[in-house]
This record gives sequence, C-alpha cells and structure tokens, in this order.
Amino acid sequence: PASAPPSDAAIPAGPRMRLGPGARVLGPHTRHGPWVALPGAGLLVEAQGADGPKVRVRLMPRGGRVLATVASTPFGQLTVDDRALGGTPAAMVPLHAGAHTLTVATEAGGATTLTLTVSP
Repeated sequence: PASAPPSDAAIPAGPRMRLGPGARVLGPHTRHGPWVALPGAGLLVEAQGADGPKVRVRLMPRGGRVLATVASTPFGQLTVDDRALGGTPAAMVPLHAGAHTLTVATEAGGATTLTLTVSP
C-alpha cells in the first residue's frame, strides 16, 4: 500500500514560517514539523553565508503579512525576491504569504541568502 503524502493540514492555524537551509531561529520558539509559529512579539532569525555577512531578520506578523527588519554585519545591500531595496539596516519590509528570498551582499563581494516561506 502507498503511504499518504505529507500534508500541512496538521499545522496549527496562525502566522507561521518555514526556513530554508542555513537559517536558525534565535530565542524561544514553537516548531510544528518544518514550520515555526510567529508569535505576536515576533521572531529573530539569523543566517550567514560562507563568505557573506551575518544577517539577522526580525519577523513580525501584521494583518495577514509579515514585516521584516533586516540588519547585517558588515553593512550590505538588501534584495528581496530580486528587488533591490538599498542598504542594511532596513525596516518594515513587507513579506506577503508565499516563498521569499532575502540576500544581503557586501562591497567585498560576499553574500548571505535567506529563504523562507510565510503563511498567514
């Protein structure tokens, strides 16, 4: 007999996200399989590429979307979903439901990319 395909049906309702490889959640959090619940106070995520900056992203659920504040050490240029948004730190970057790619690139040529999926 074939086994049932994995389902997201068991995921509790409410704001949540799924992180791509290389990212980690800092501080206390609730995990449901690959999903991490987004509490009203927000969540802090960190990633660092092999030659890229250390990137910290604060994710705050707000009205069916998530607002991201992105900081990096050292300073870098932020792109979200191939759209250049300028230098870090960057505040109140809207992320609607779906998959997103955030990249911070430094003048020295290093880059860190963070992938995440947001679900309201």
